[in-house]
Amino acid sequence: PFINQIRDPALRPGYERFIAGRIGAEPQEVHAAVREAMRNEPRNQSAPQTAPARAETGRGATRRDPRNGSSAGGAAPVTDSAWQVERASLQAALQYPKYVAATIFDRLAPTAFTSEEFRAVFSAINDAGGTQVGVANPANWCQTVQSHAPSDLAGMISRLAVEPLPVTSTSNAKYFSQSIIIKLCDLDLRRIAGLLHSRLQRTPADEAETITALMQQLDTIEKKRAQLRALA
Repeated sequence: PFINQIRDPALRPGYERFIAGRIGAEPQEVHAAVREAMRNEPRNQSAPQTAPARAETGRGATRRDPRNGSSAGGAAPVTDSAWQVERASLQAALQYPKYVAATIFDRLAPTAFTSEEFRAVFSAINDAGGTQVGVANPANWCQTVQSHAPSDLAGMISRLAVEPLPVTSTSNAKYFSQSIIIKLCDLDLRRIAGLLHSRLQRTPADEAETITALMQQLDTIEKKRAQLRALA
């Protein structure tokens, strides 16, 4: 129904692509569903009220930040699956820096990590020079990261650097490390898209410029997600 309210037809395809990416469908299927809904919509039906924004929780139960007992960052709740991806990404960066897609991982924003502790570990990795430093000096990589982190994180960094990942060979390690970083980036893009989508739902229909800008941002995010999927 929301797509039907978009006055500019040129904006609809981008939003349809966004919706398709969110629900795992093909854009053509979403387009067909929208056309069907428009055909079945009563002509005298008044415009529906803007739907209230709903927080995106993702799959799984909400996970509280292990440090302070609250949802990390005070933003979207942290799900178990997101927590696991964030942790495994840091493990890969510390254990297999040469296999991590540095051009993706090192350029992530700290907010990609919803756990405050994981965010601090990521910041320490960046402050240490990024994963390329780990590639150049793997023997001292863990200690280098620890030297750039608060002292109370030393134990966590040590655990992340030694706890086993689900890999059995060098080829497995390379594939896993690259895949988990791509998944982390995708989760970050989904969180951003969820915030933009909520804002779009709250935007009055007569604010065309704001709607256009939000739609363009959502379309850009969905294109980036498609590029990531092609790398996986």
